[in-house]
Amino acid sequence: CPYQESLTRITQNQSTFSMRDIETDLFKAGVDKDKFTGDVWHTLRQPNVIELGLGVDGRLRYTTKRVFDMESNAIQDAHTLRKTEHTAPSRRLIKSVLRDFKDSGITLTDEQVTALNWVTSKRGISTVVGHPGTGKTAVLLKAANQVWQKQAIKVTGVTVAAKAADTLMTDTGIESMTLAKLKYGLADETITLKKGQIVVLDEAGMVALDDYSVLLNACRKAGAKLVNVGDPEQLPPIGLGAFFLGLT
Repeated sequence: CPYQESLTRITQNQSTFSMRDIETDLFKAGVDKDKFTGDVWHTLRQPNVIELGLGVDGRLRYTTKRVFDMESNAIQDAHTLRKTEHTAPSRRLIKSVLRDFKDSGITLTDEQVTALNWVTSKRGISTVVGHPGTGKTAVLLKAANQVWQKQAIKVTGVTVAAKAADTLMTDTGIESMTLAKLKYGLADETITLKKGQIVVLDEAGMVALDDYSVLLNACRKAGAKLVNVGDPEQLPPIGLGAFFLGLT
């Protein structure tokens, strides 16, 4: 069906769309000009199209049932993780790690200490927003990993790009992999998450909704804790949606 094909193309890279988006897609697809207006309306009237209301641009925004359900499930999984409690470190343990860092010539700022307490807290999902150069990866996650190691908790780092996974592992000591590798591993059961495990998602602002949905669902089912670290002003996801913005 050409109308469904148009919706599929549009929602590959964005979770909502307007009539203008449909017009642009059909124009690029070379739709006959005599059928153009009718095809636009037929596309909007497909049974899987959901009207969302006016967007910030003043135009009616729409989505598809597939995207709507995916985002709803991801939100529900995030809420469930927030209610899940994990083993939090003692104040004594945190102070011990901070003292070790200070002895090595690194003193965390008050903001970094607050973030450290936040990501190592008992909450099943934690989110840290930081701009480039704030030390959110090199210092914060390295300190957090030291805390988790002292608690004997397994930690897995996840990034979109392979180079970023290598950097995360080098800078923090967290064994890391790409999100694609984790997804494939979860799908064929060569990788499994364990209850109480920590999953650190670095550069989370670059993760598309469909990937976030898989990761959140896997963490919820396993009882793992998800730590999101990123900058919403960095490169946006290549795929649809920008779910990280909703977590900040």
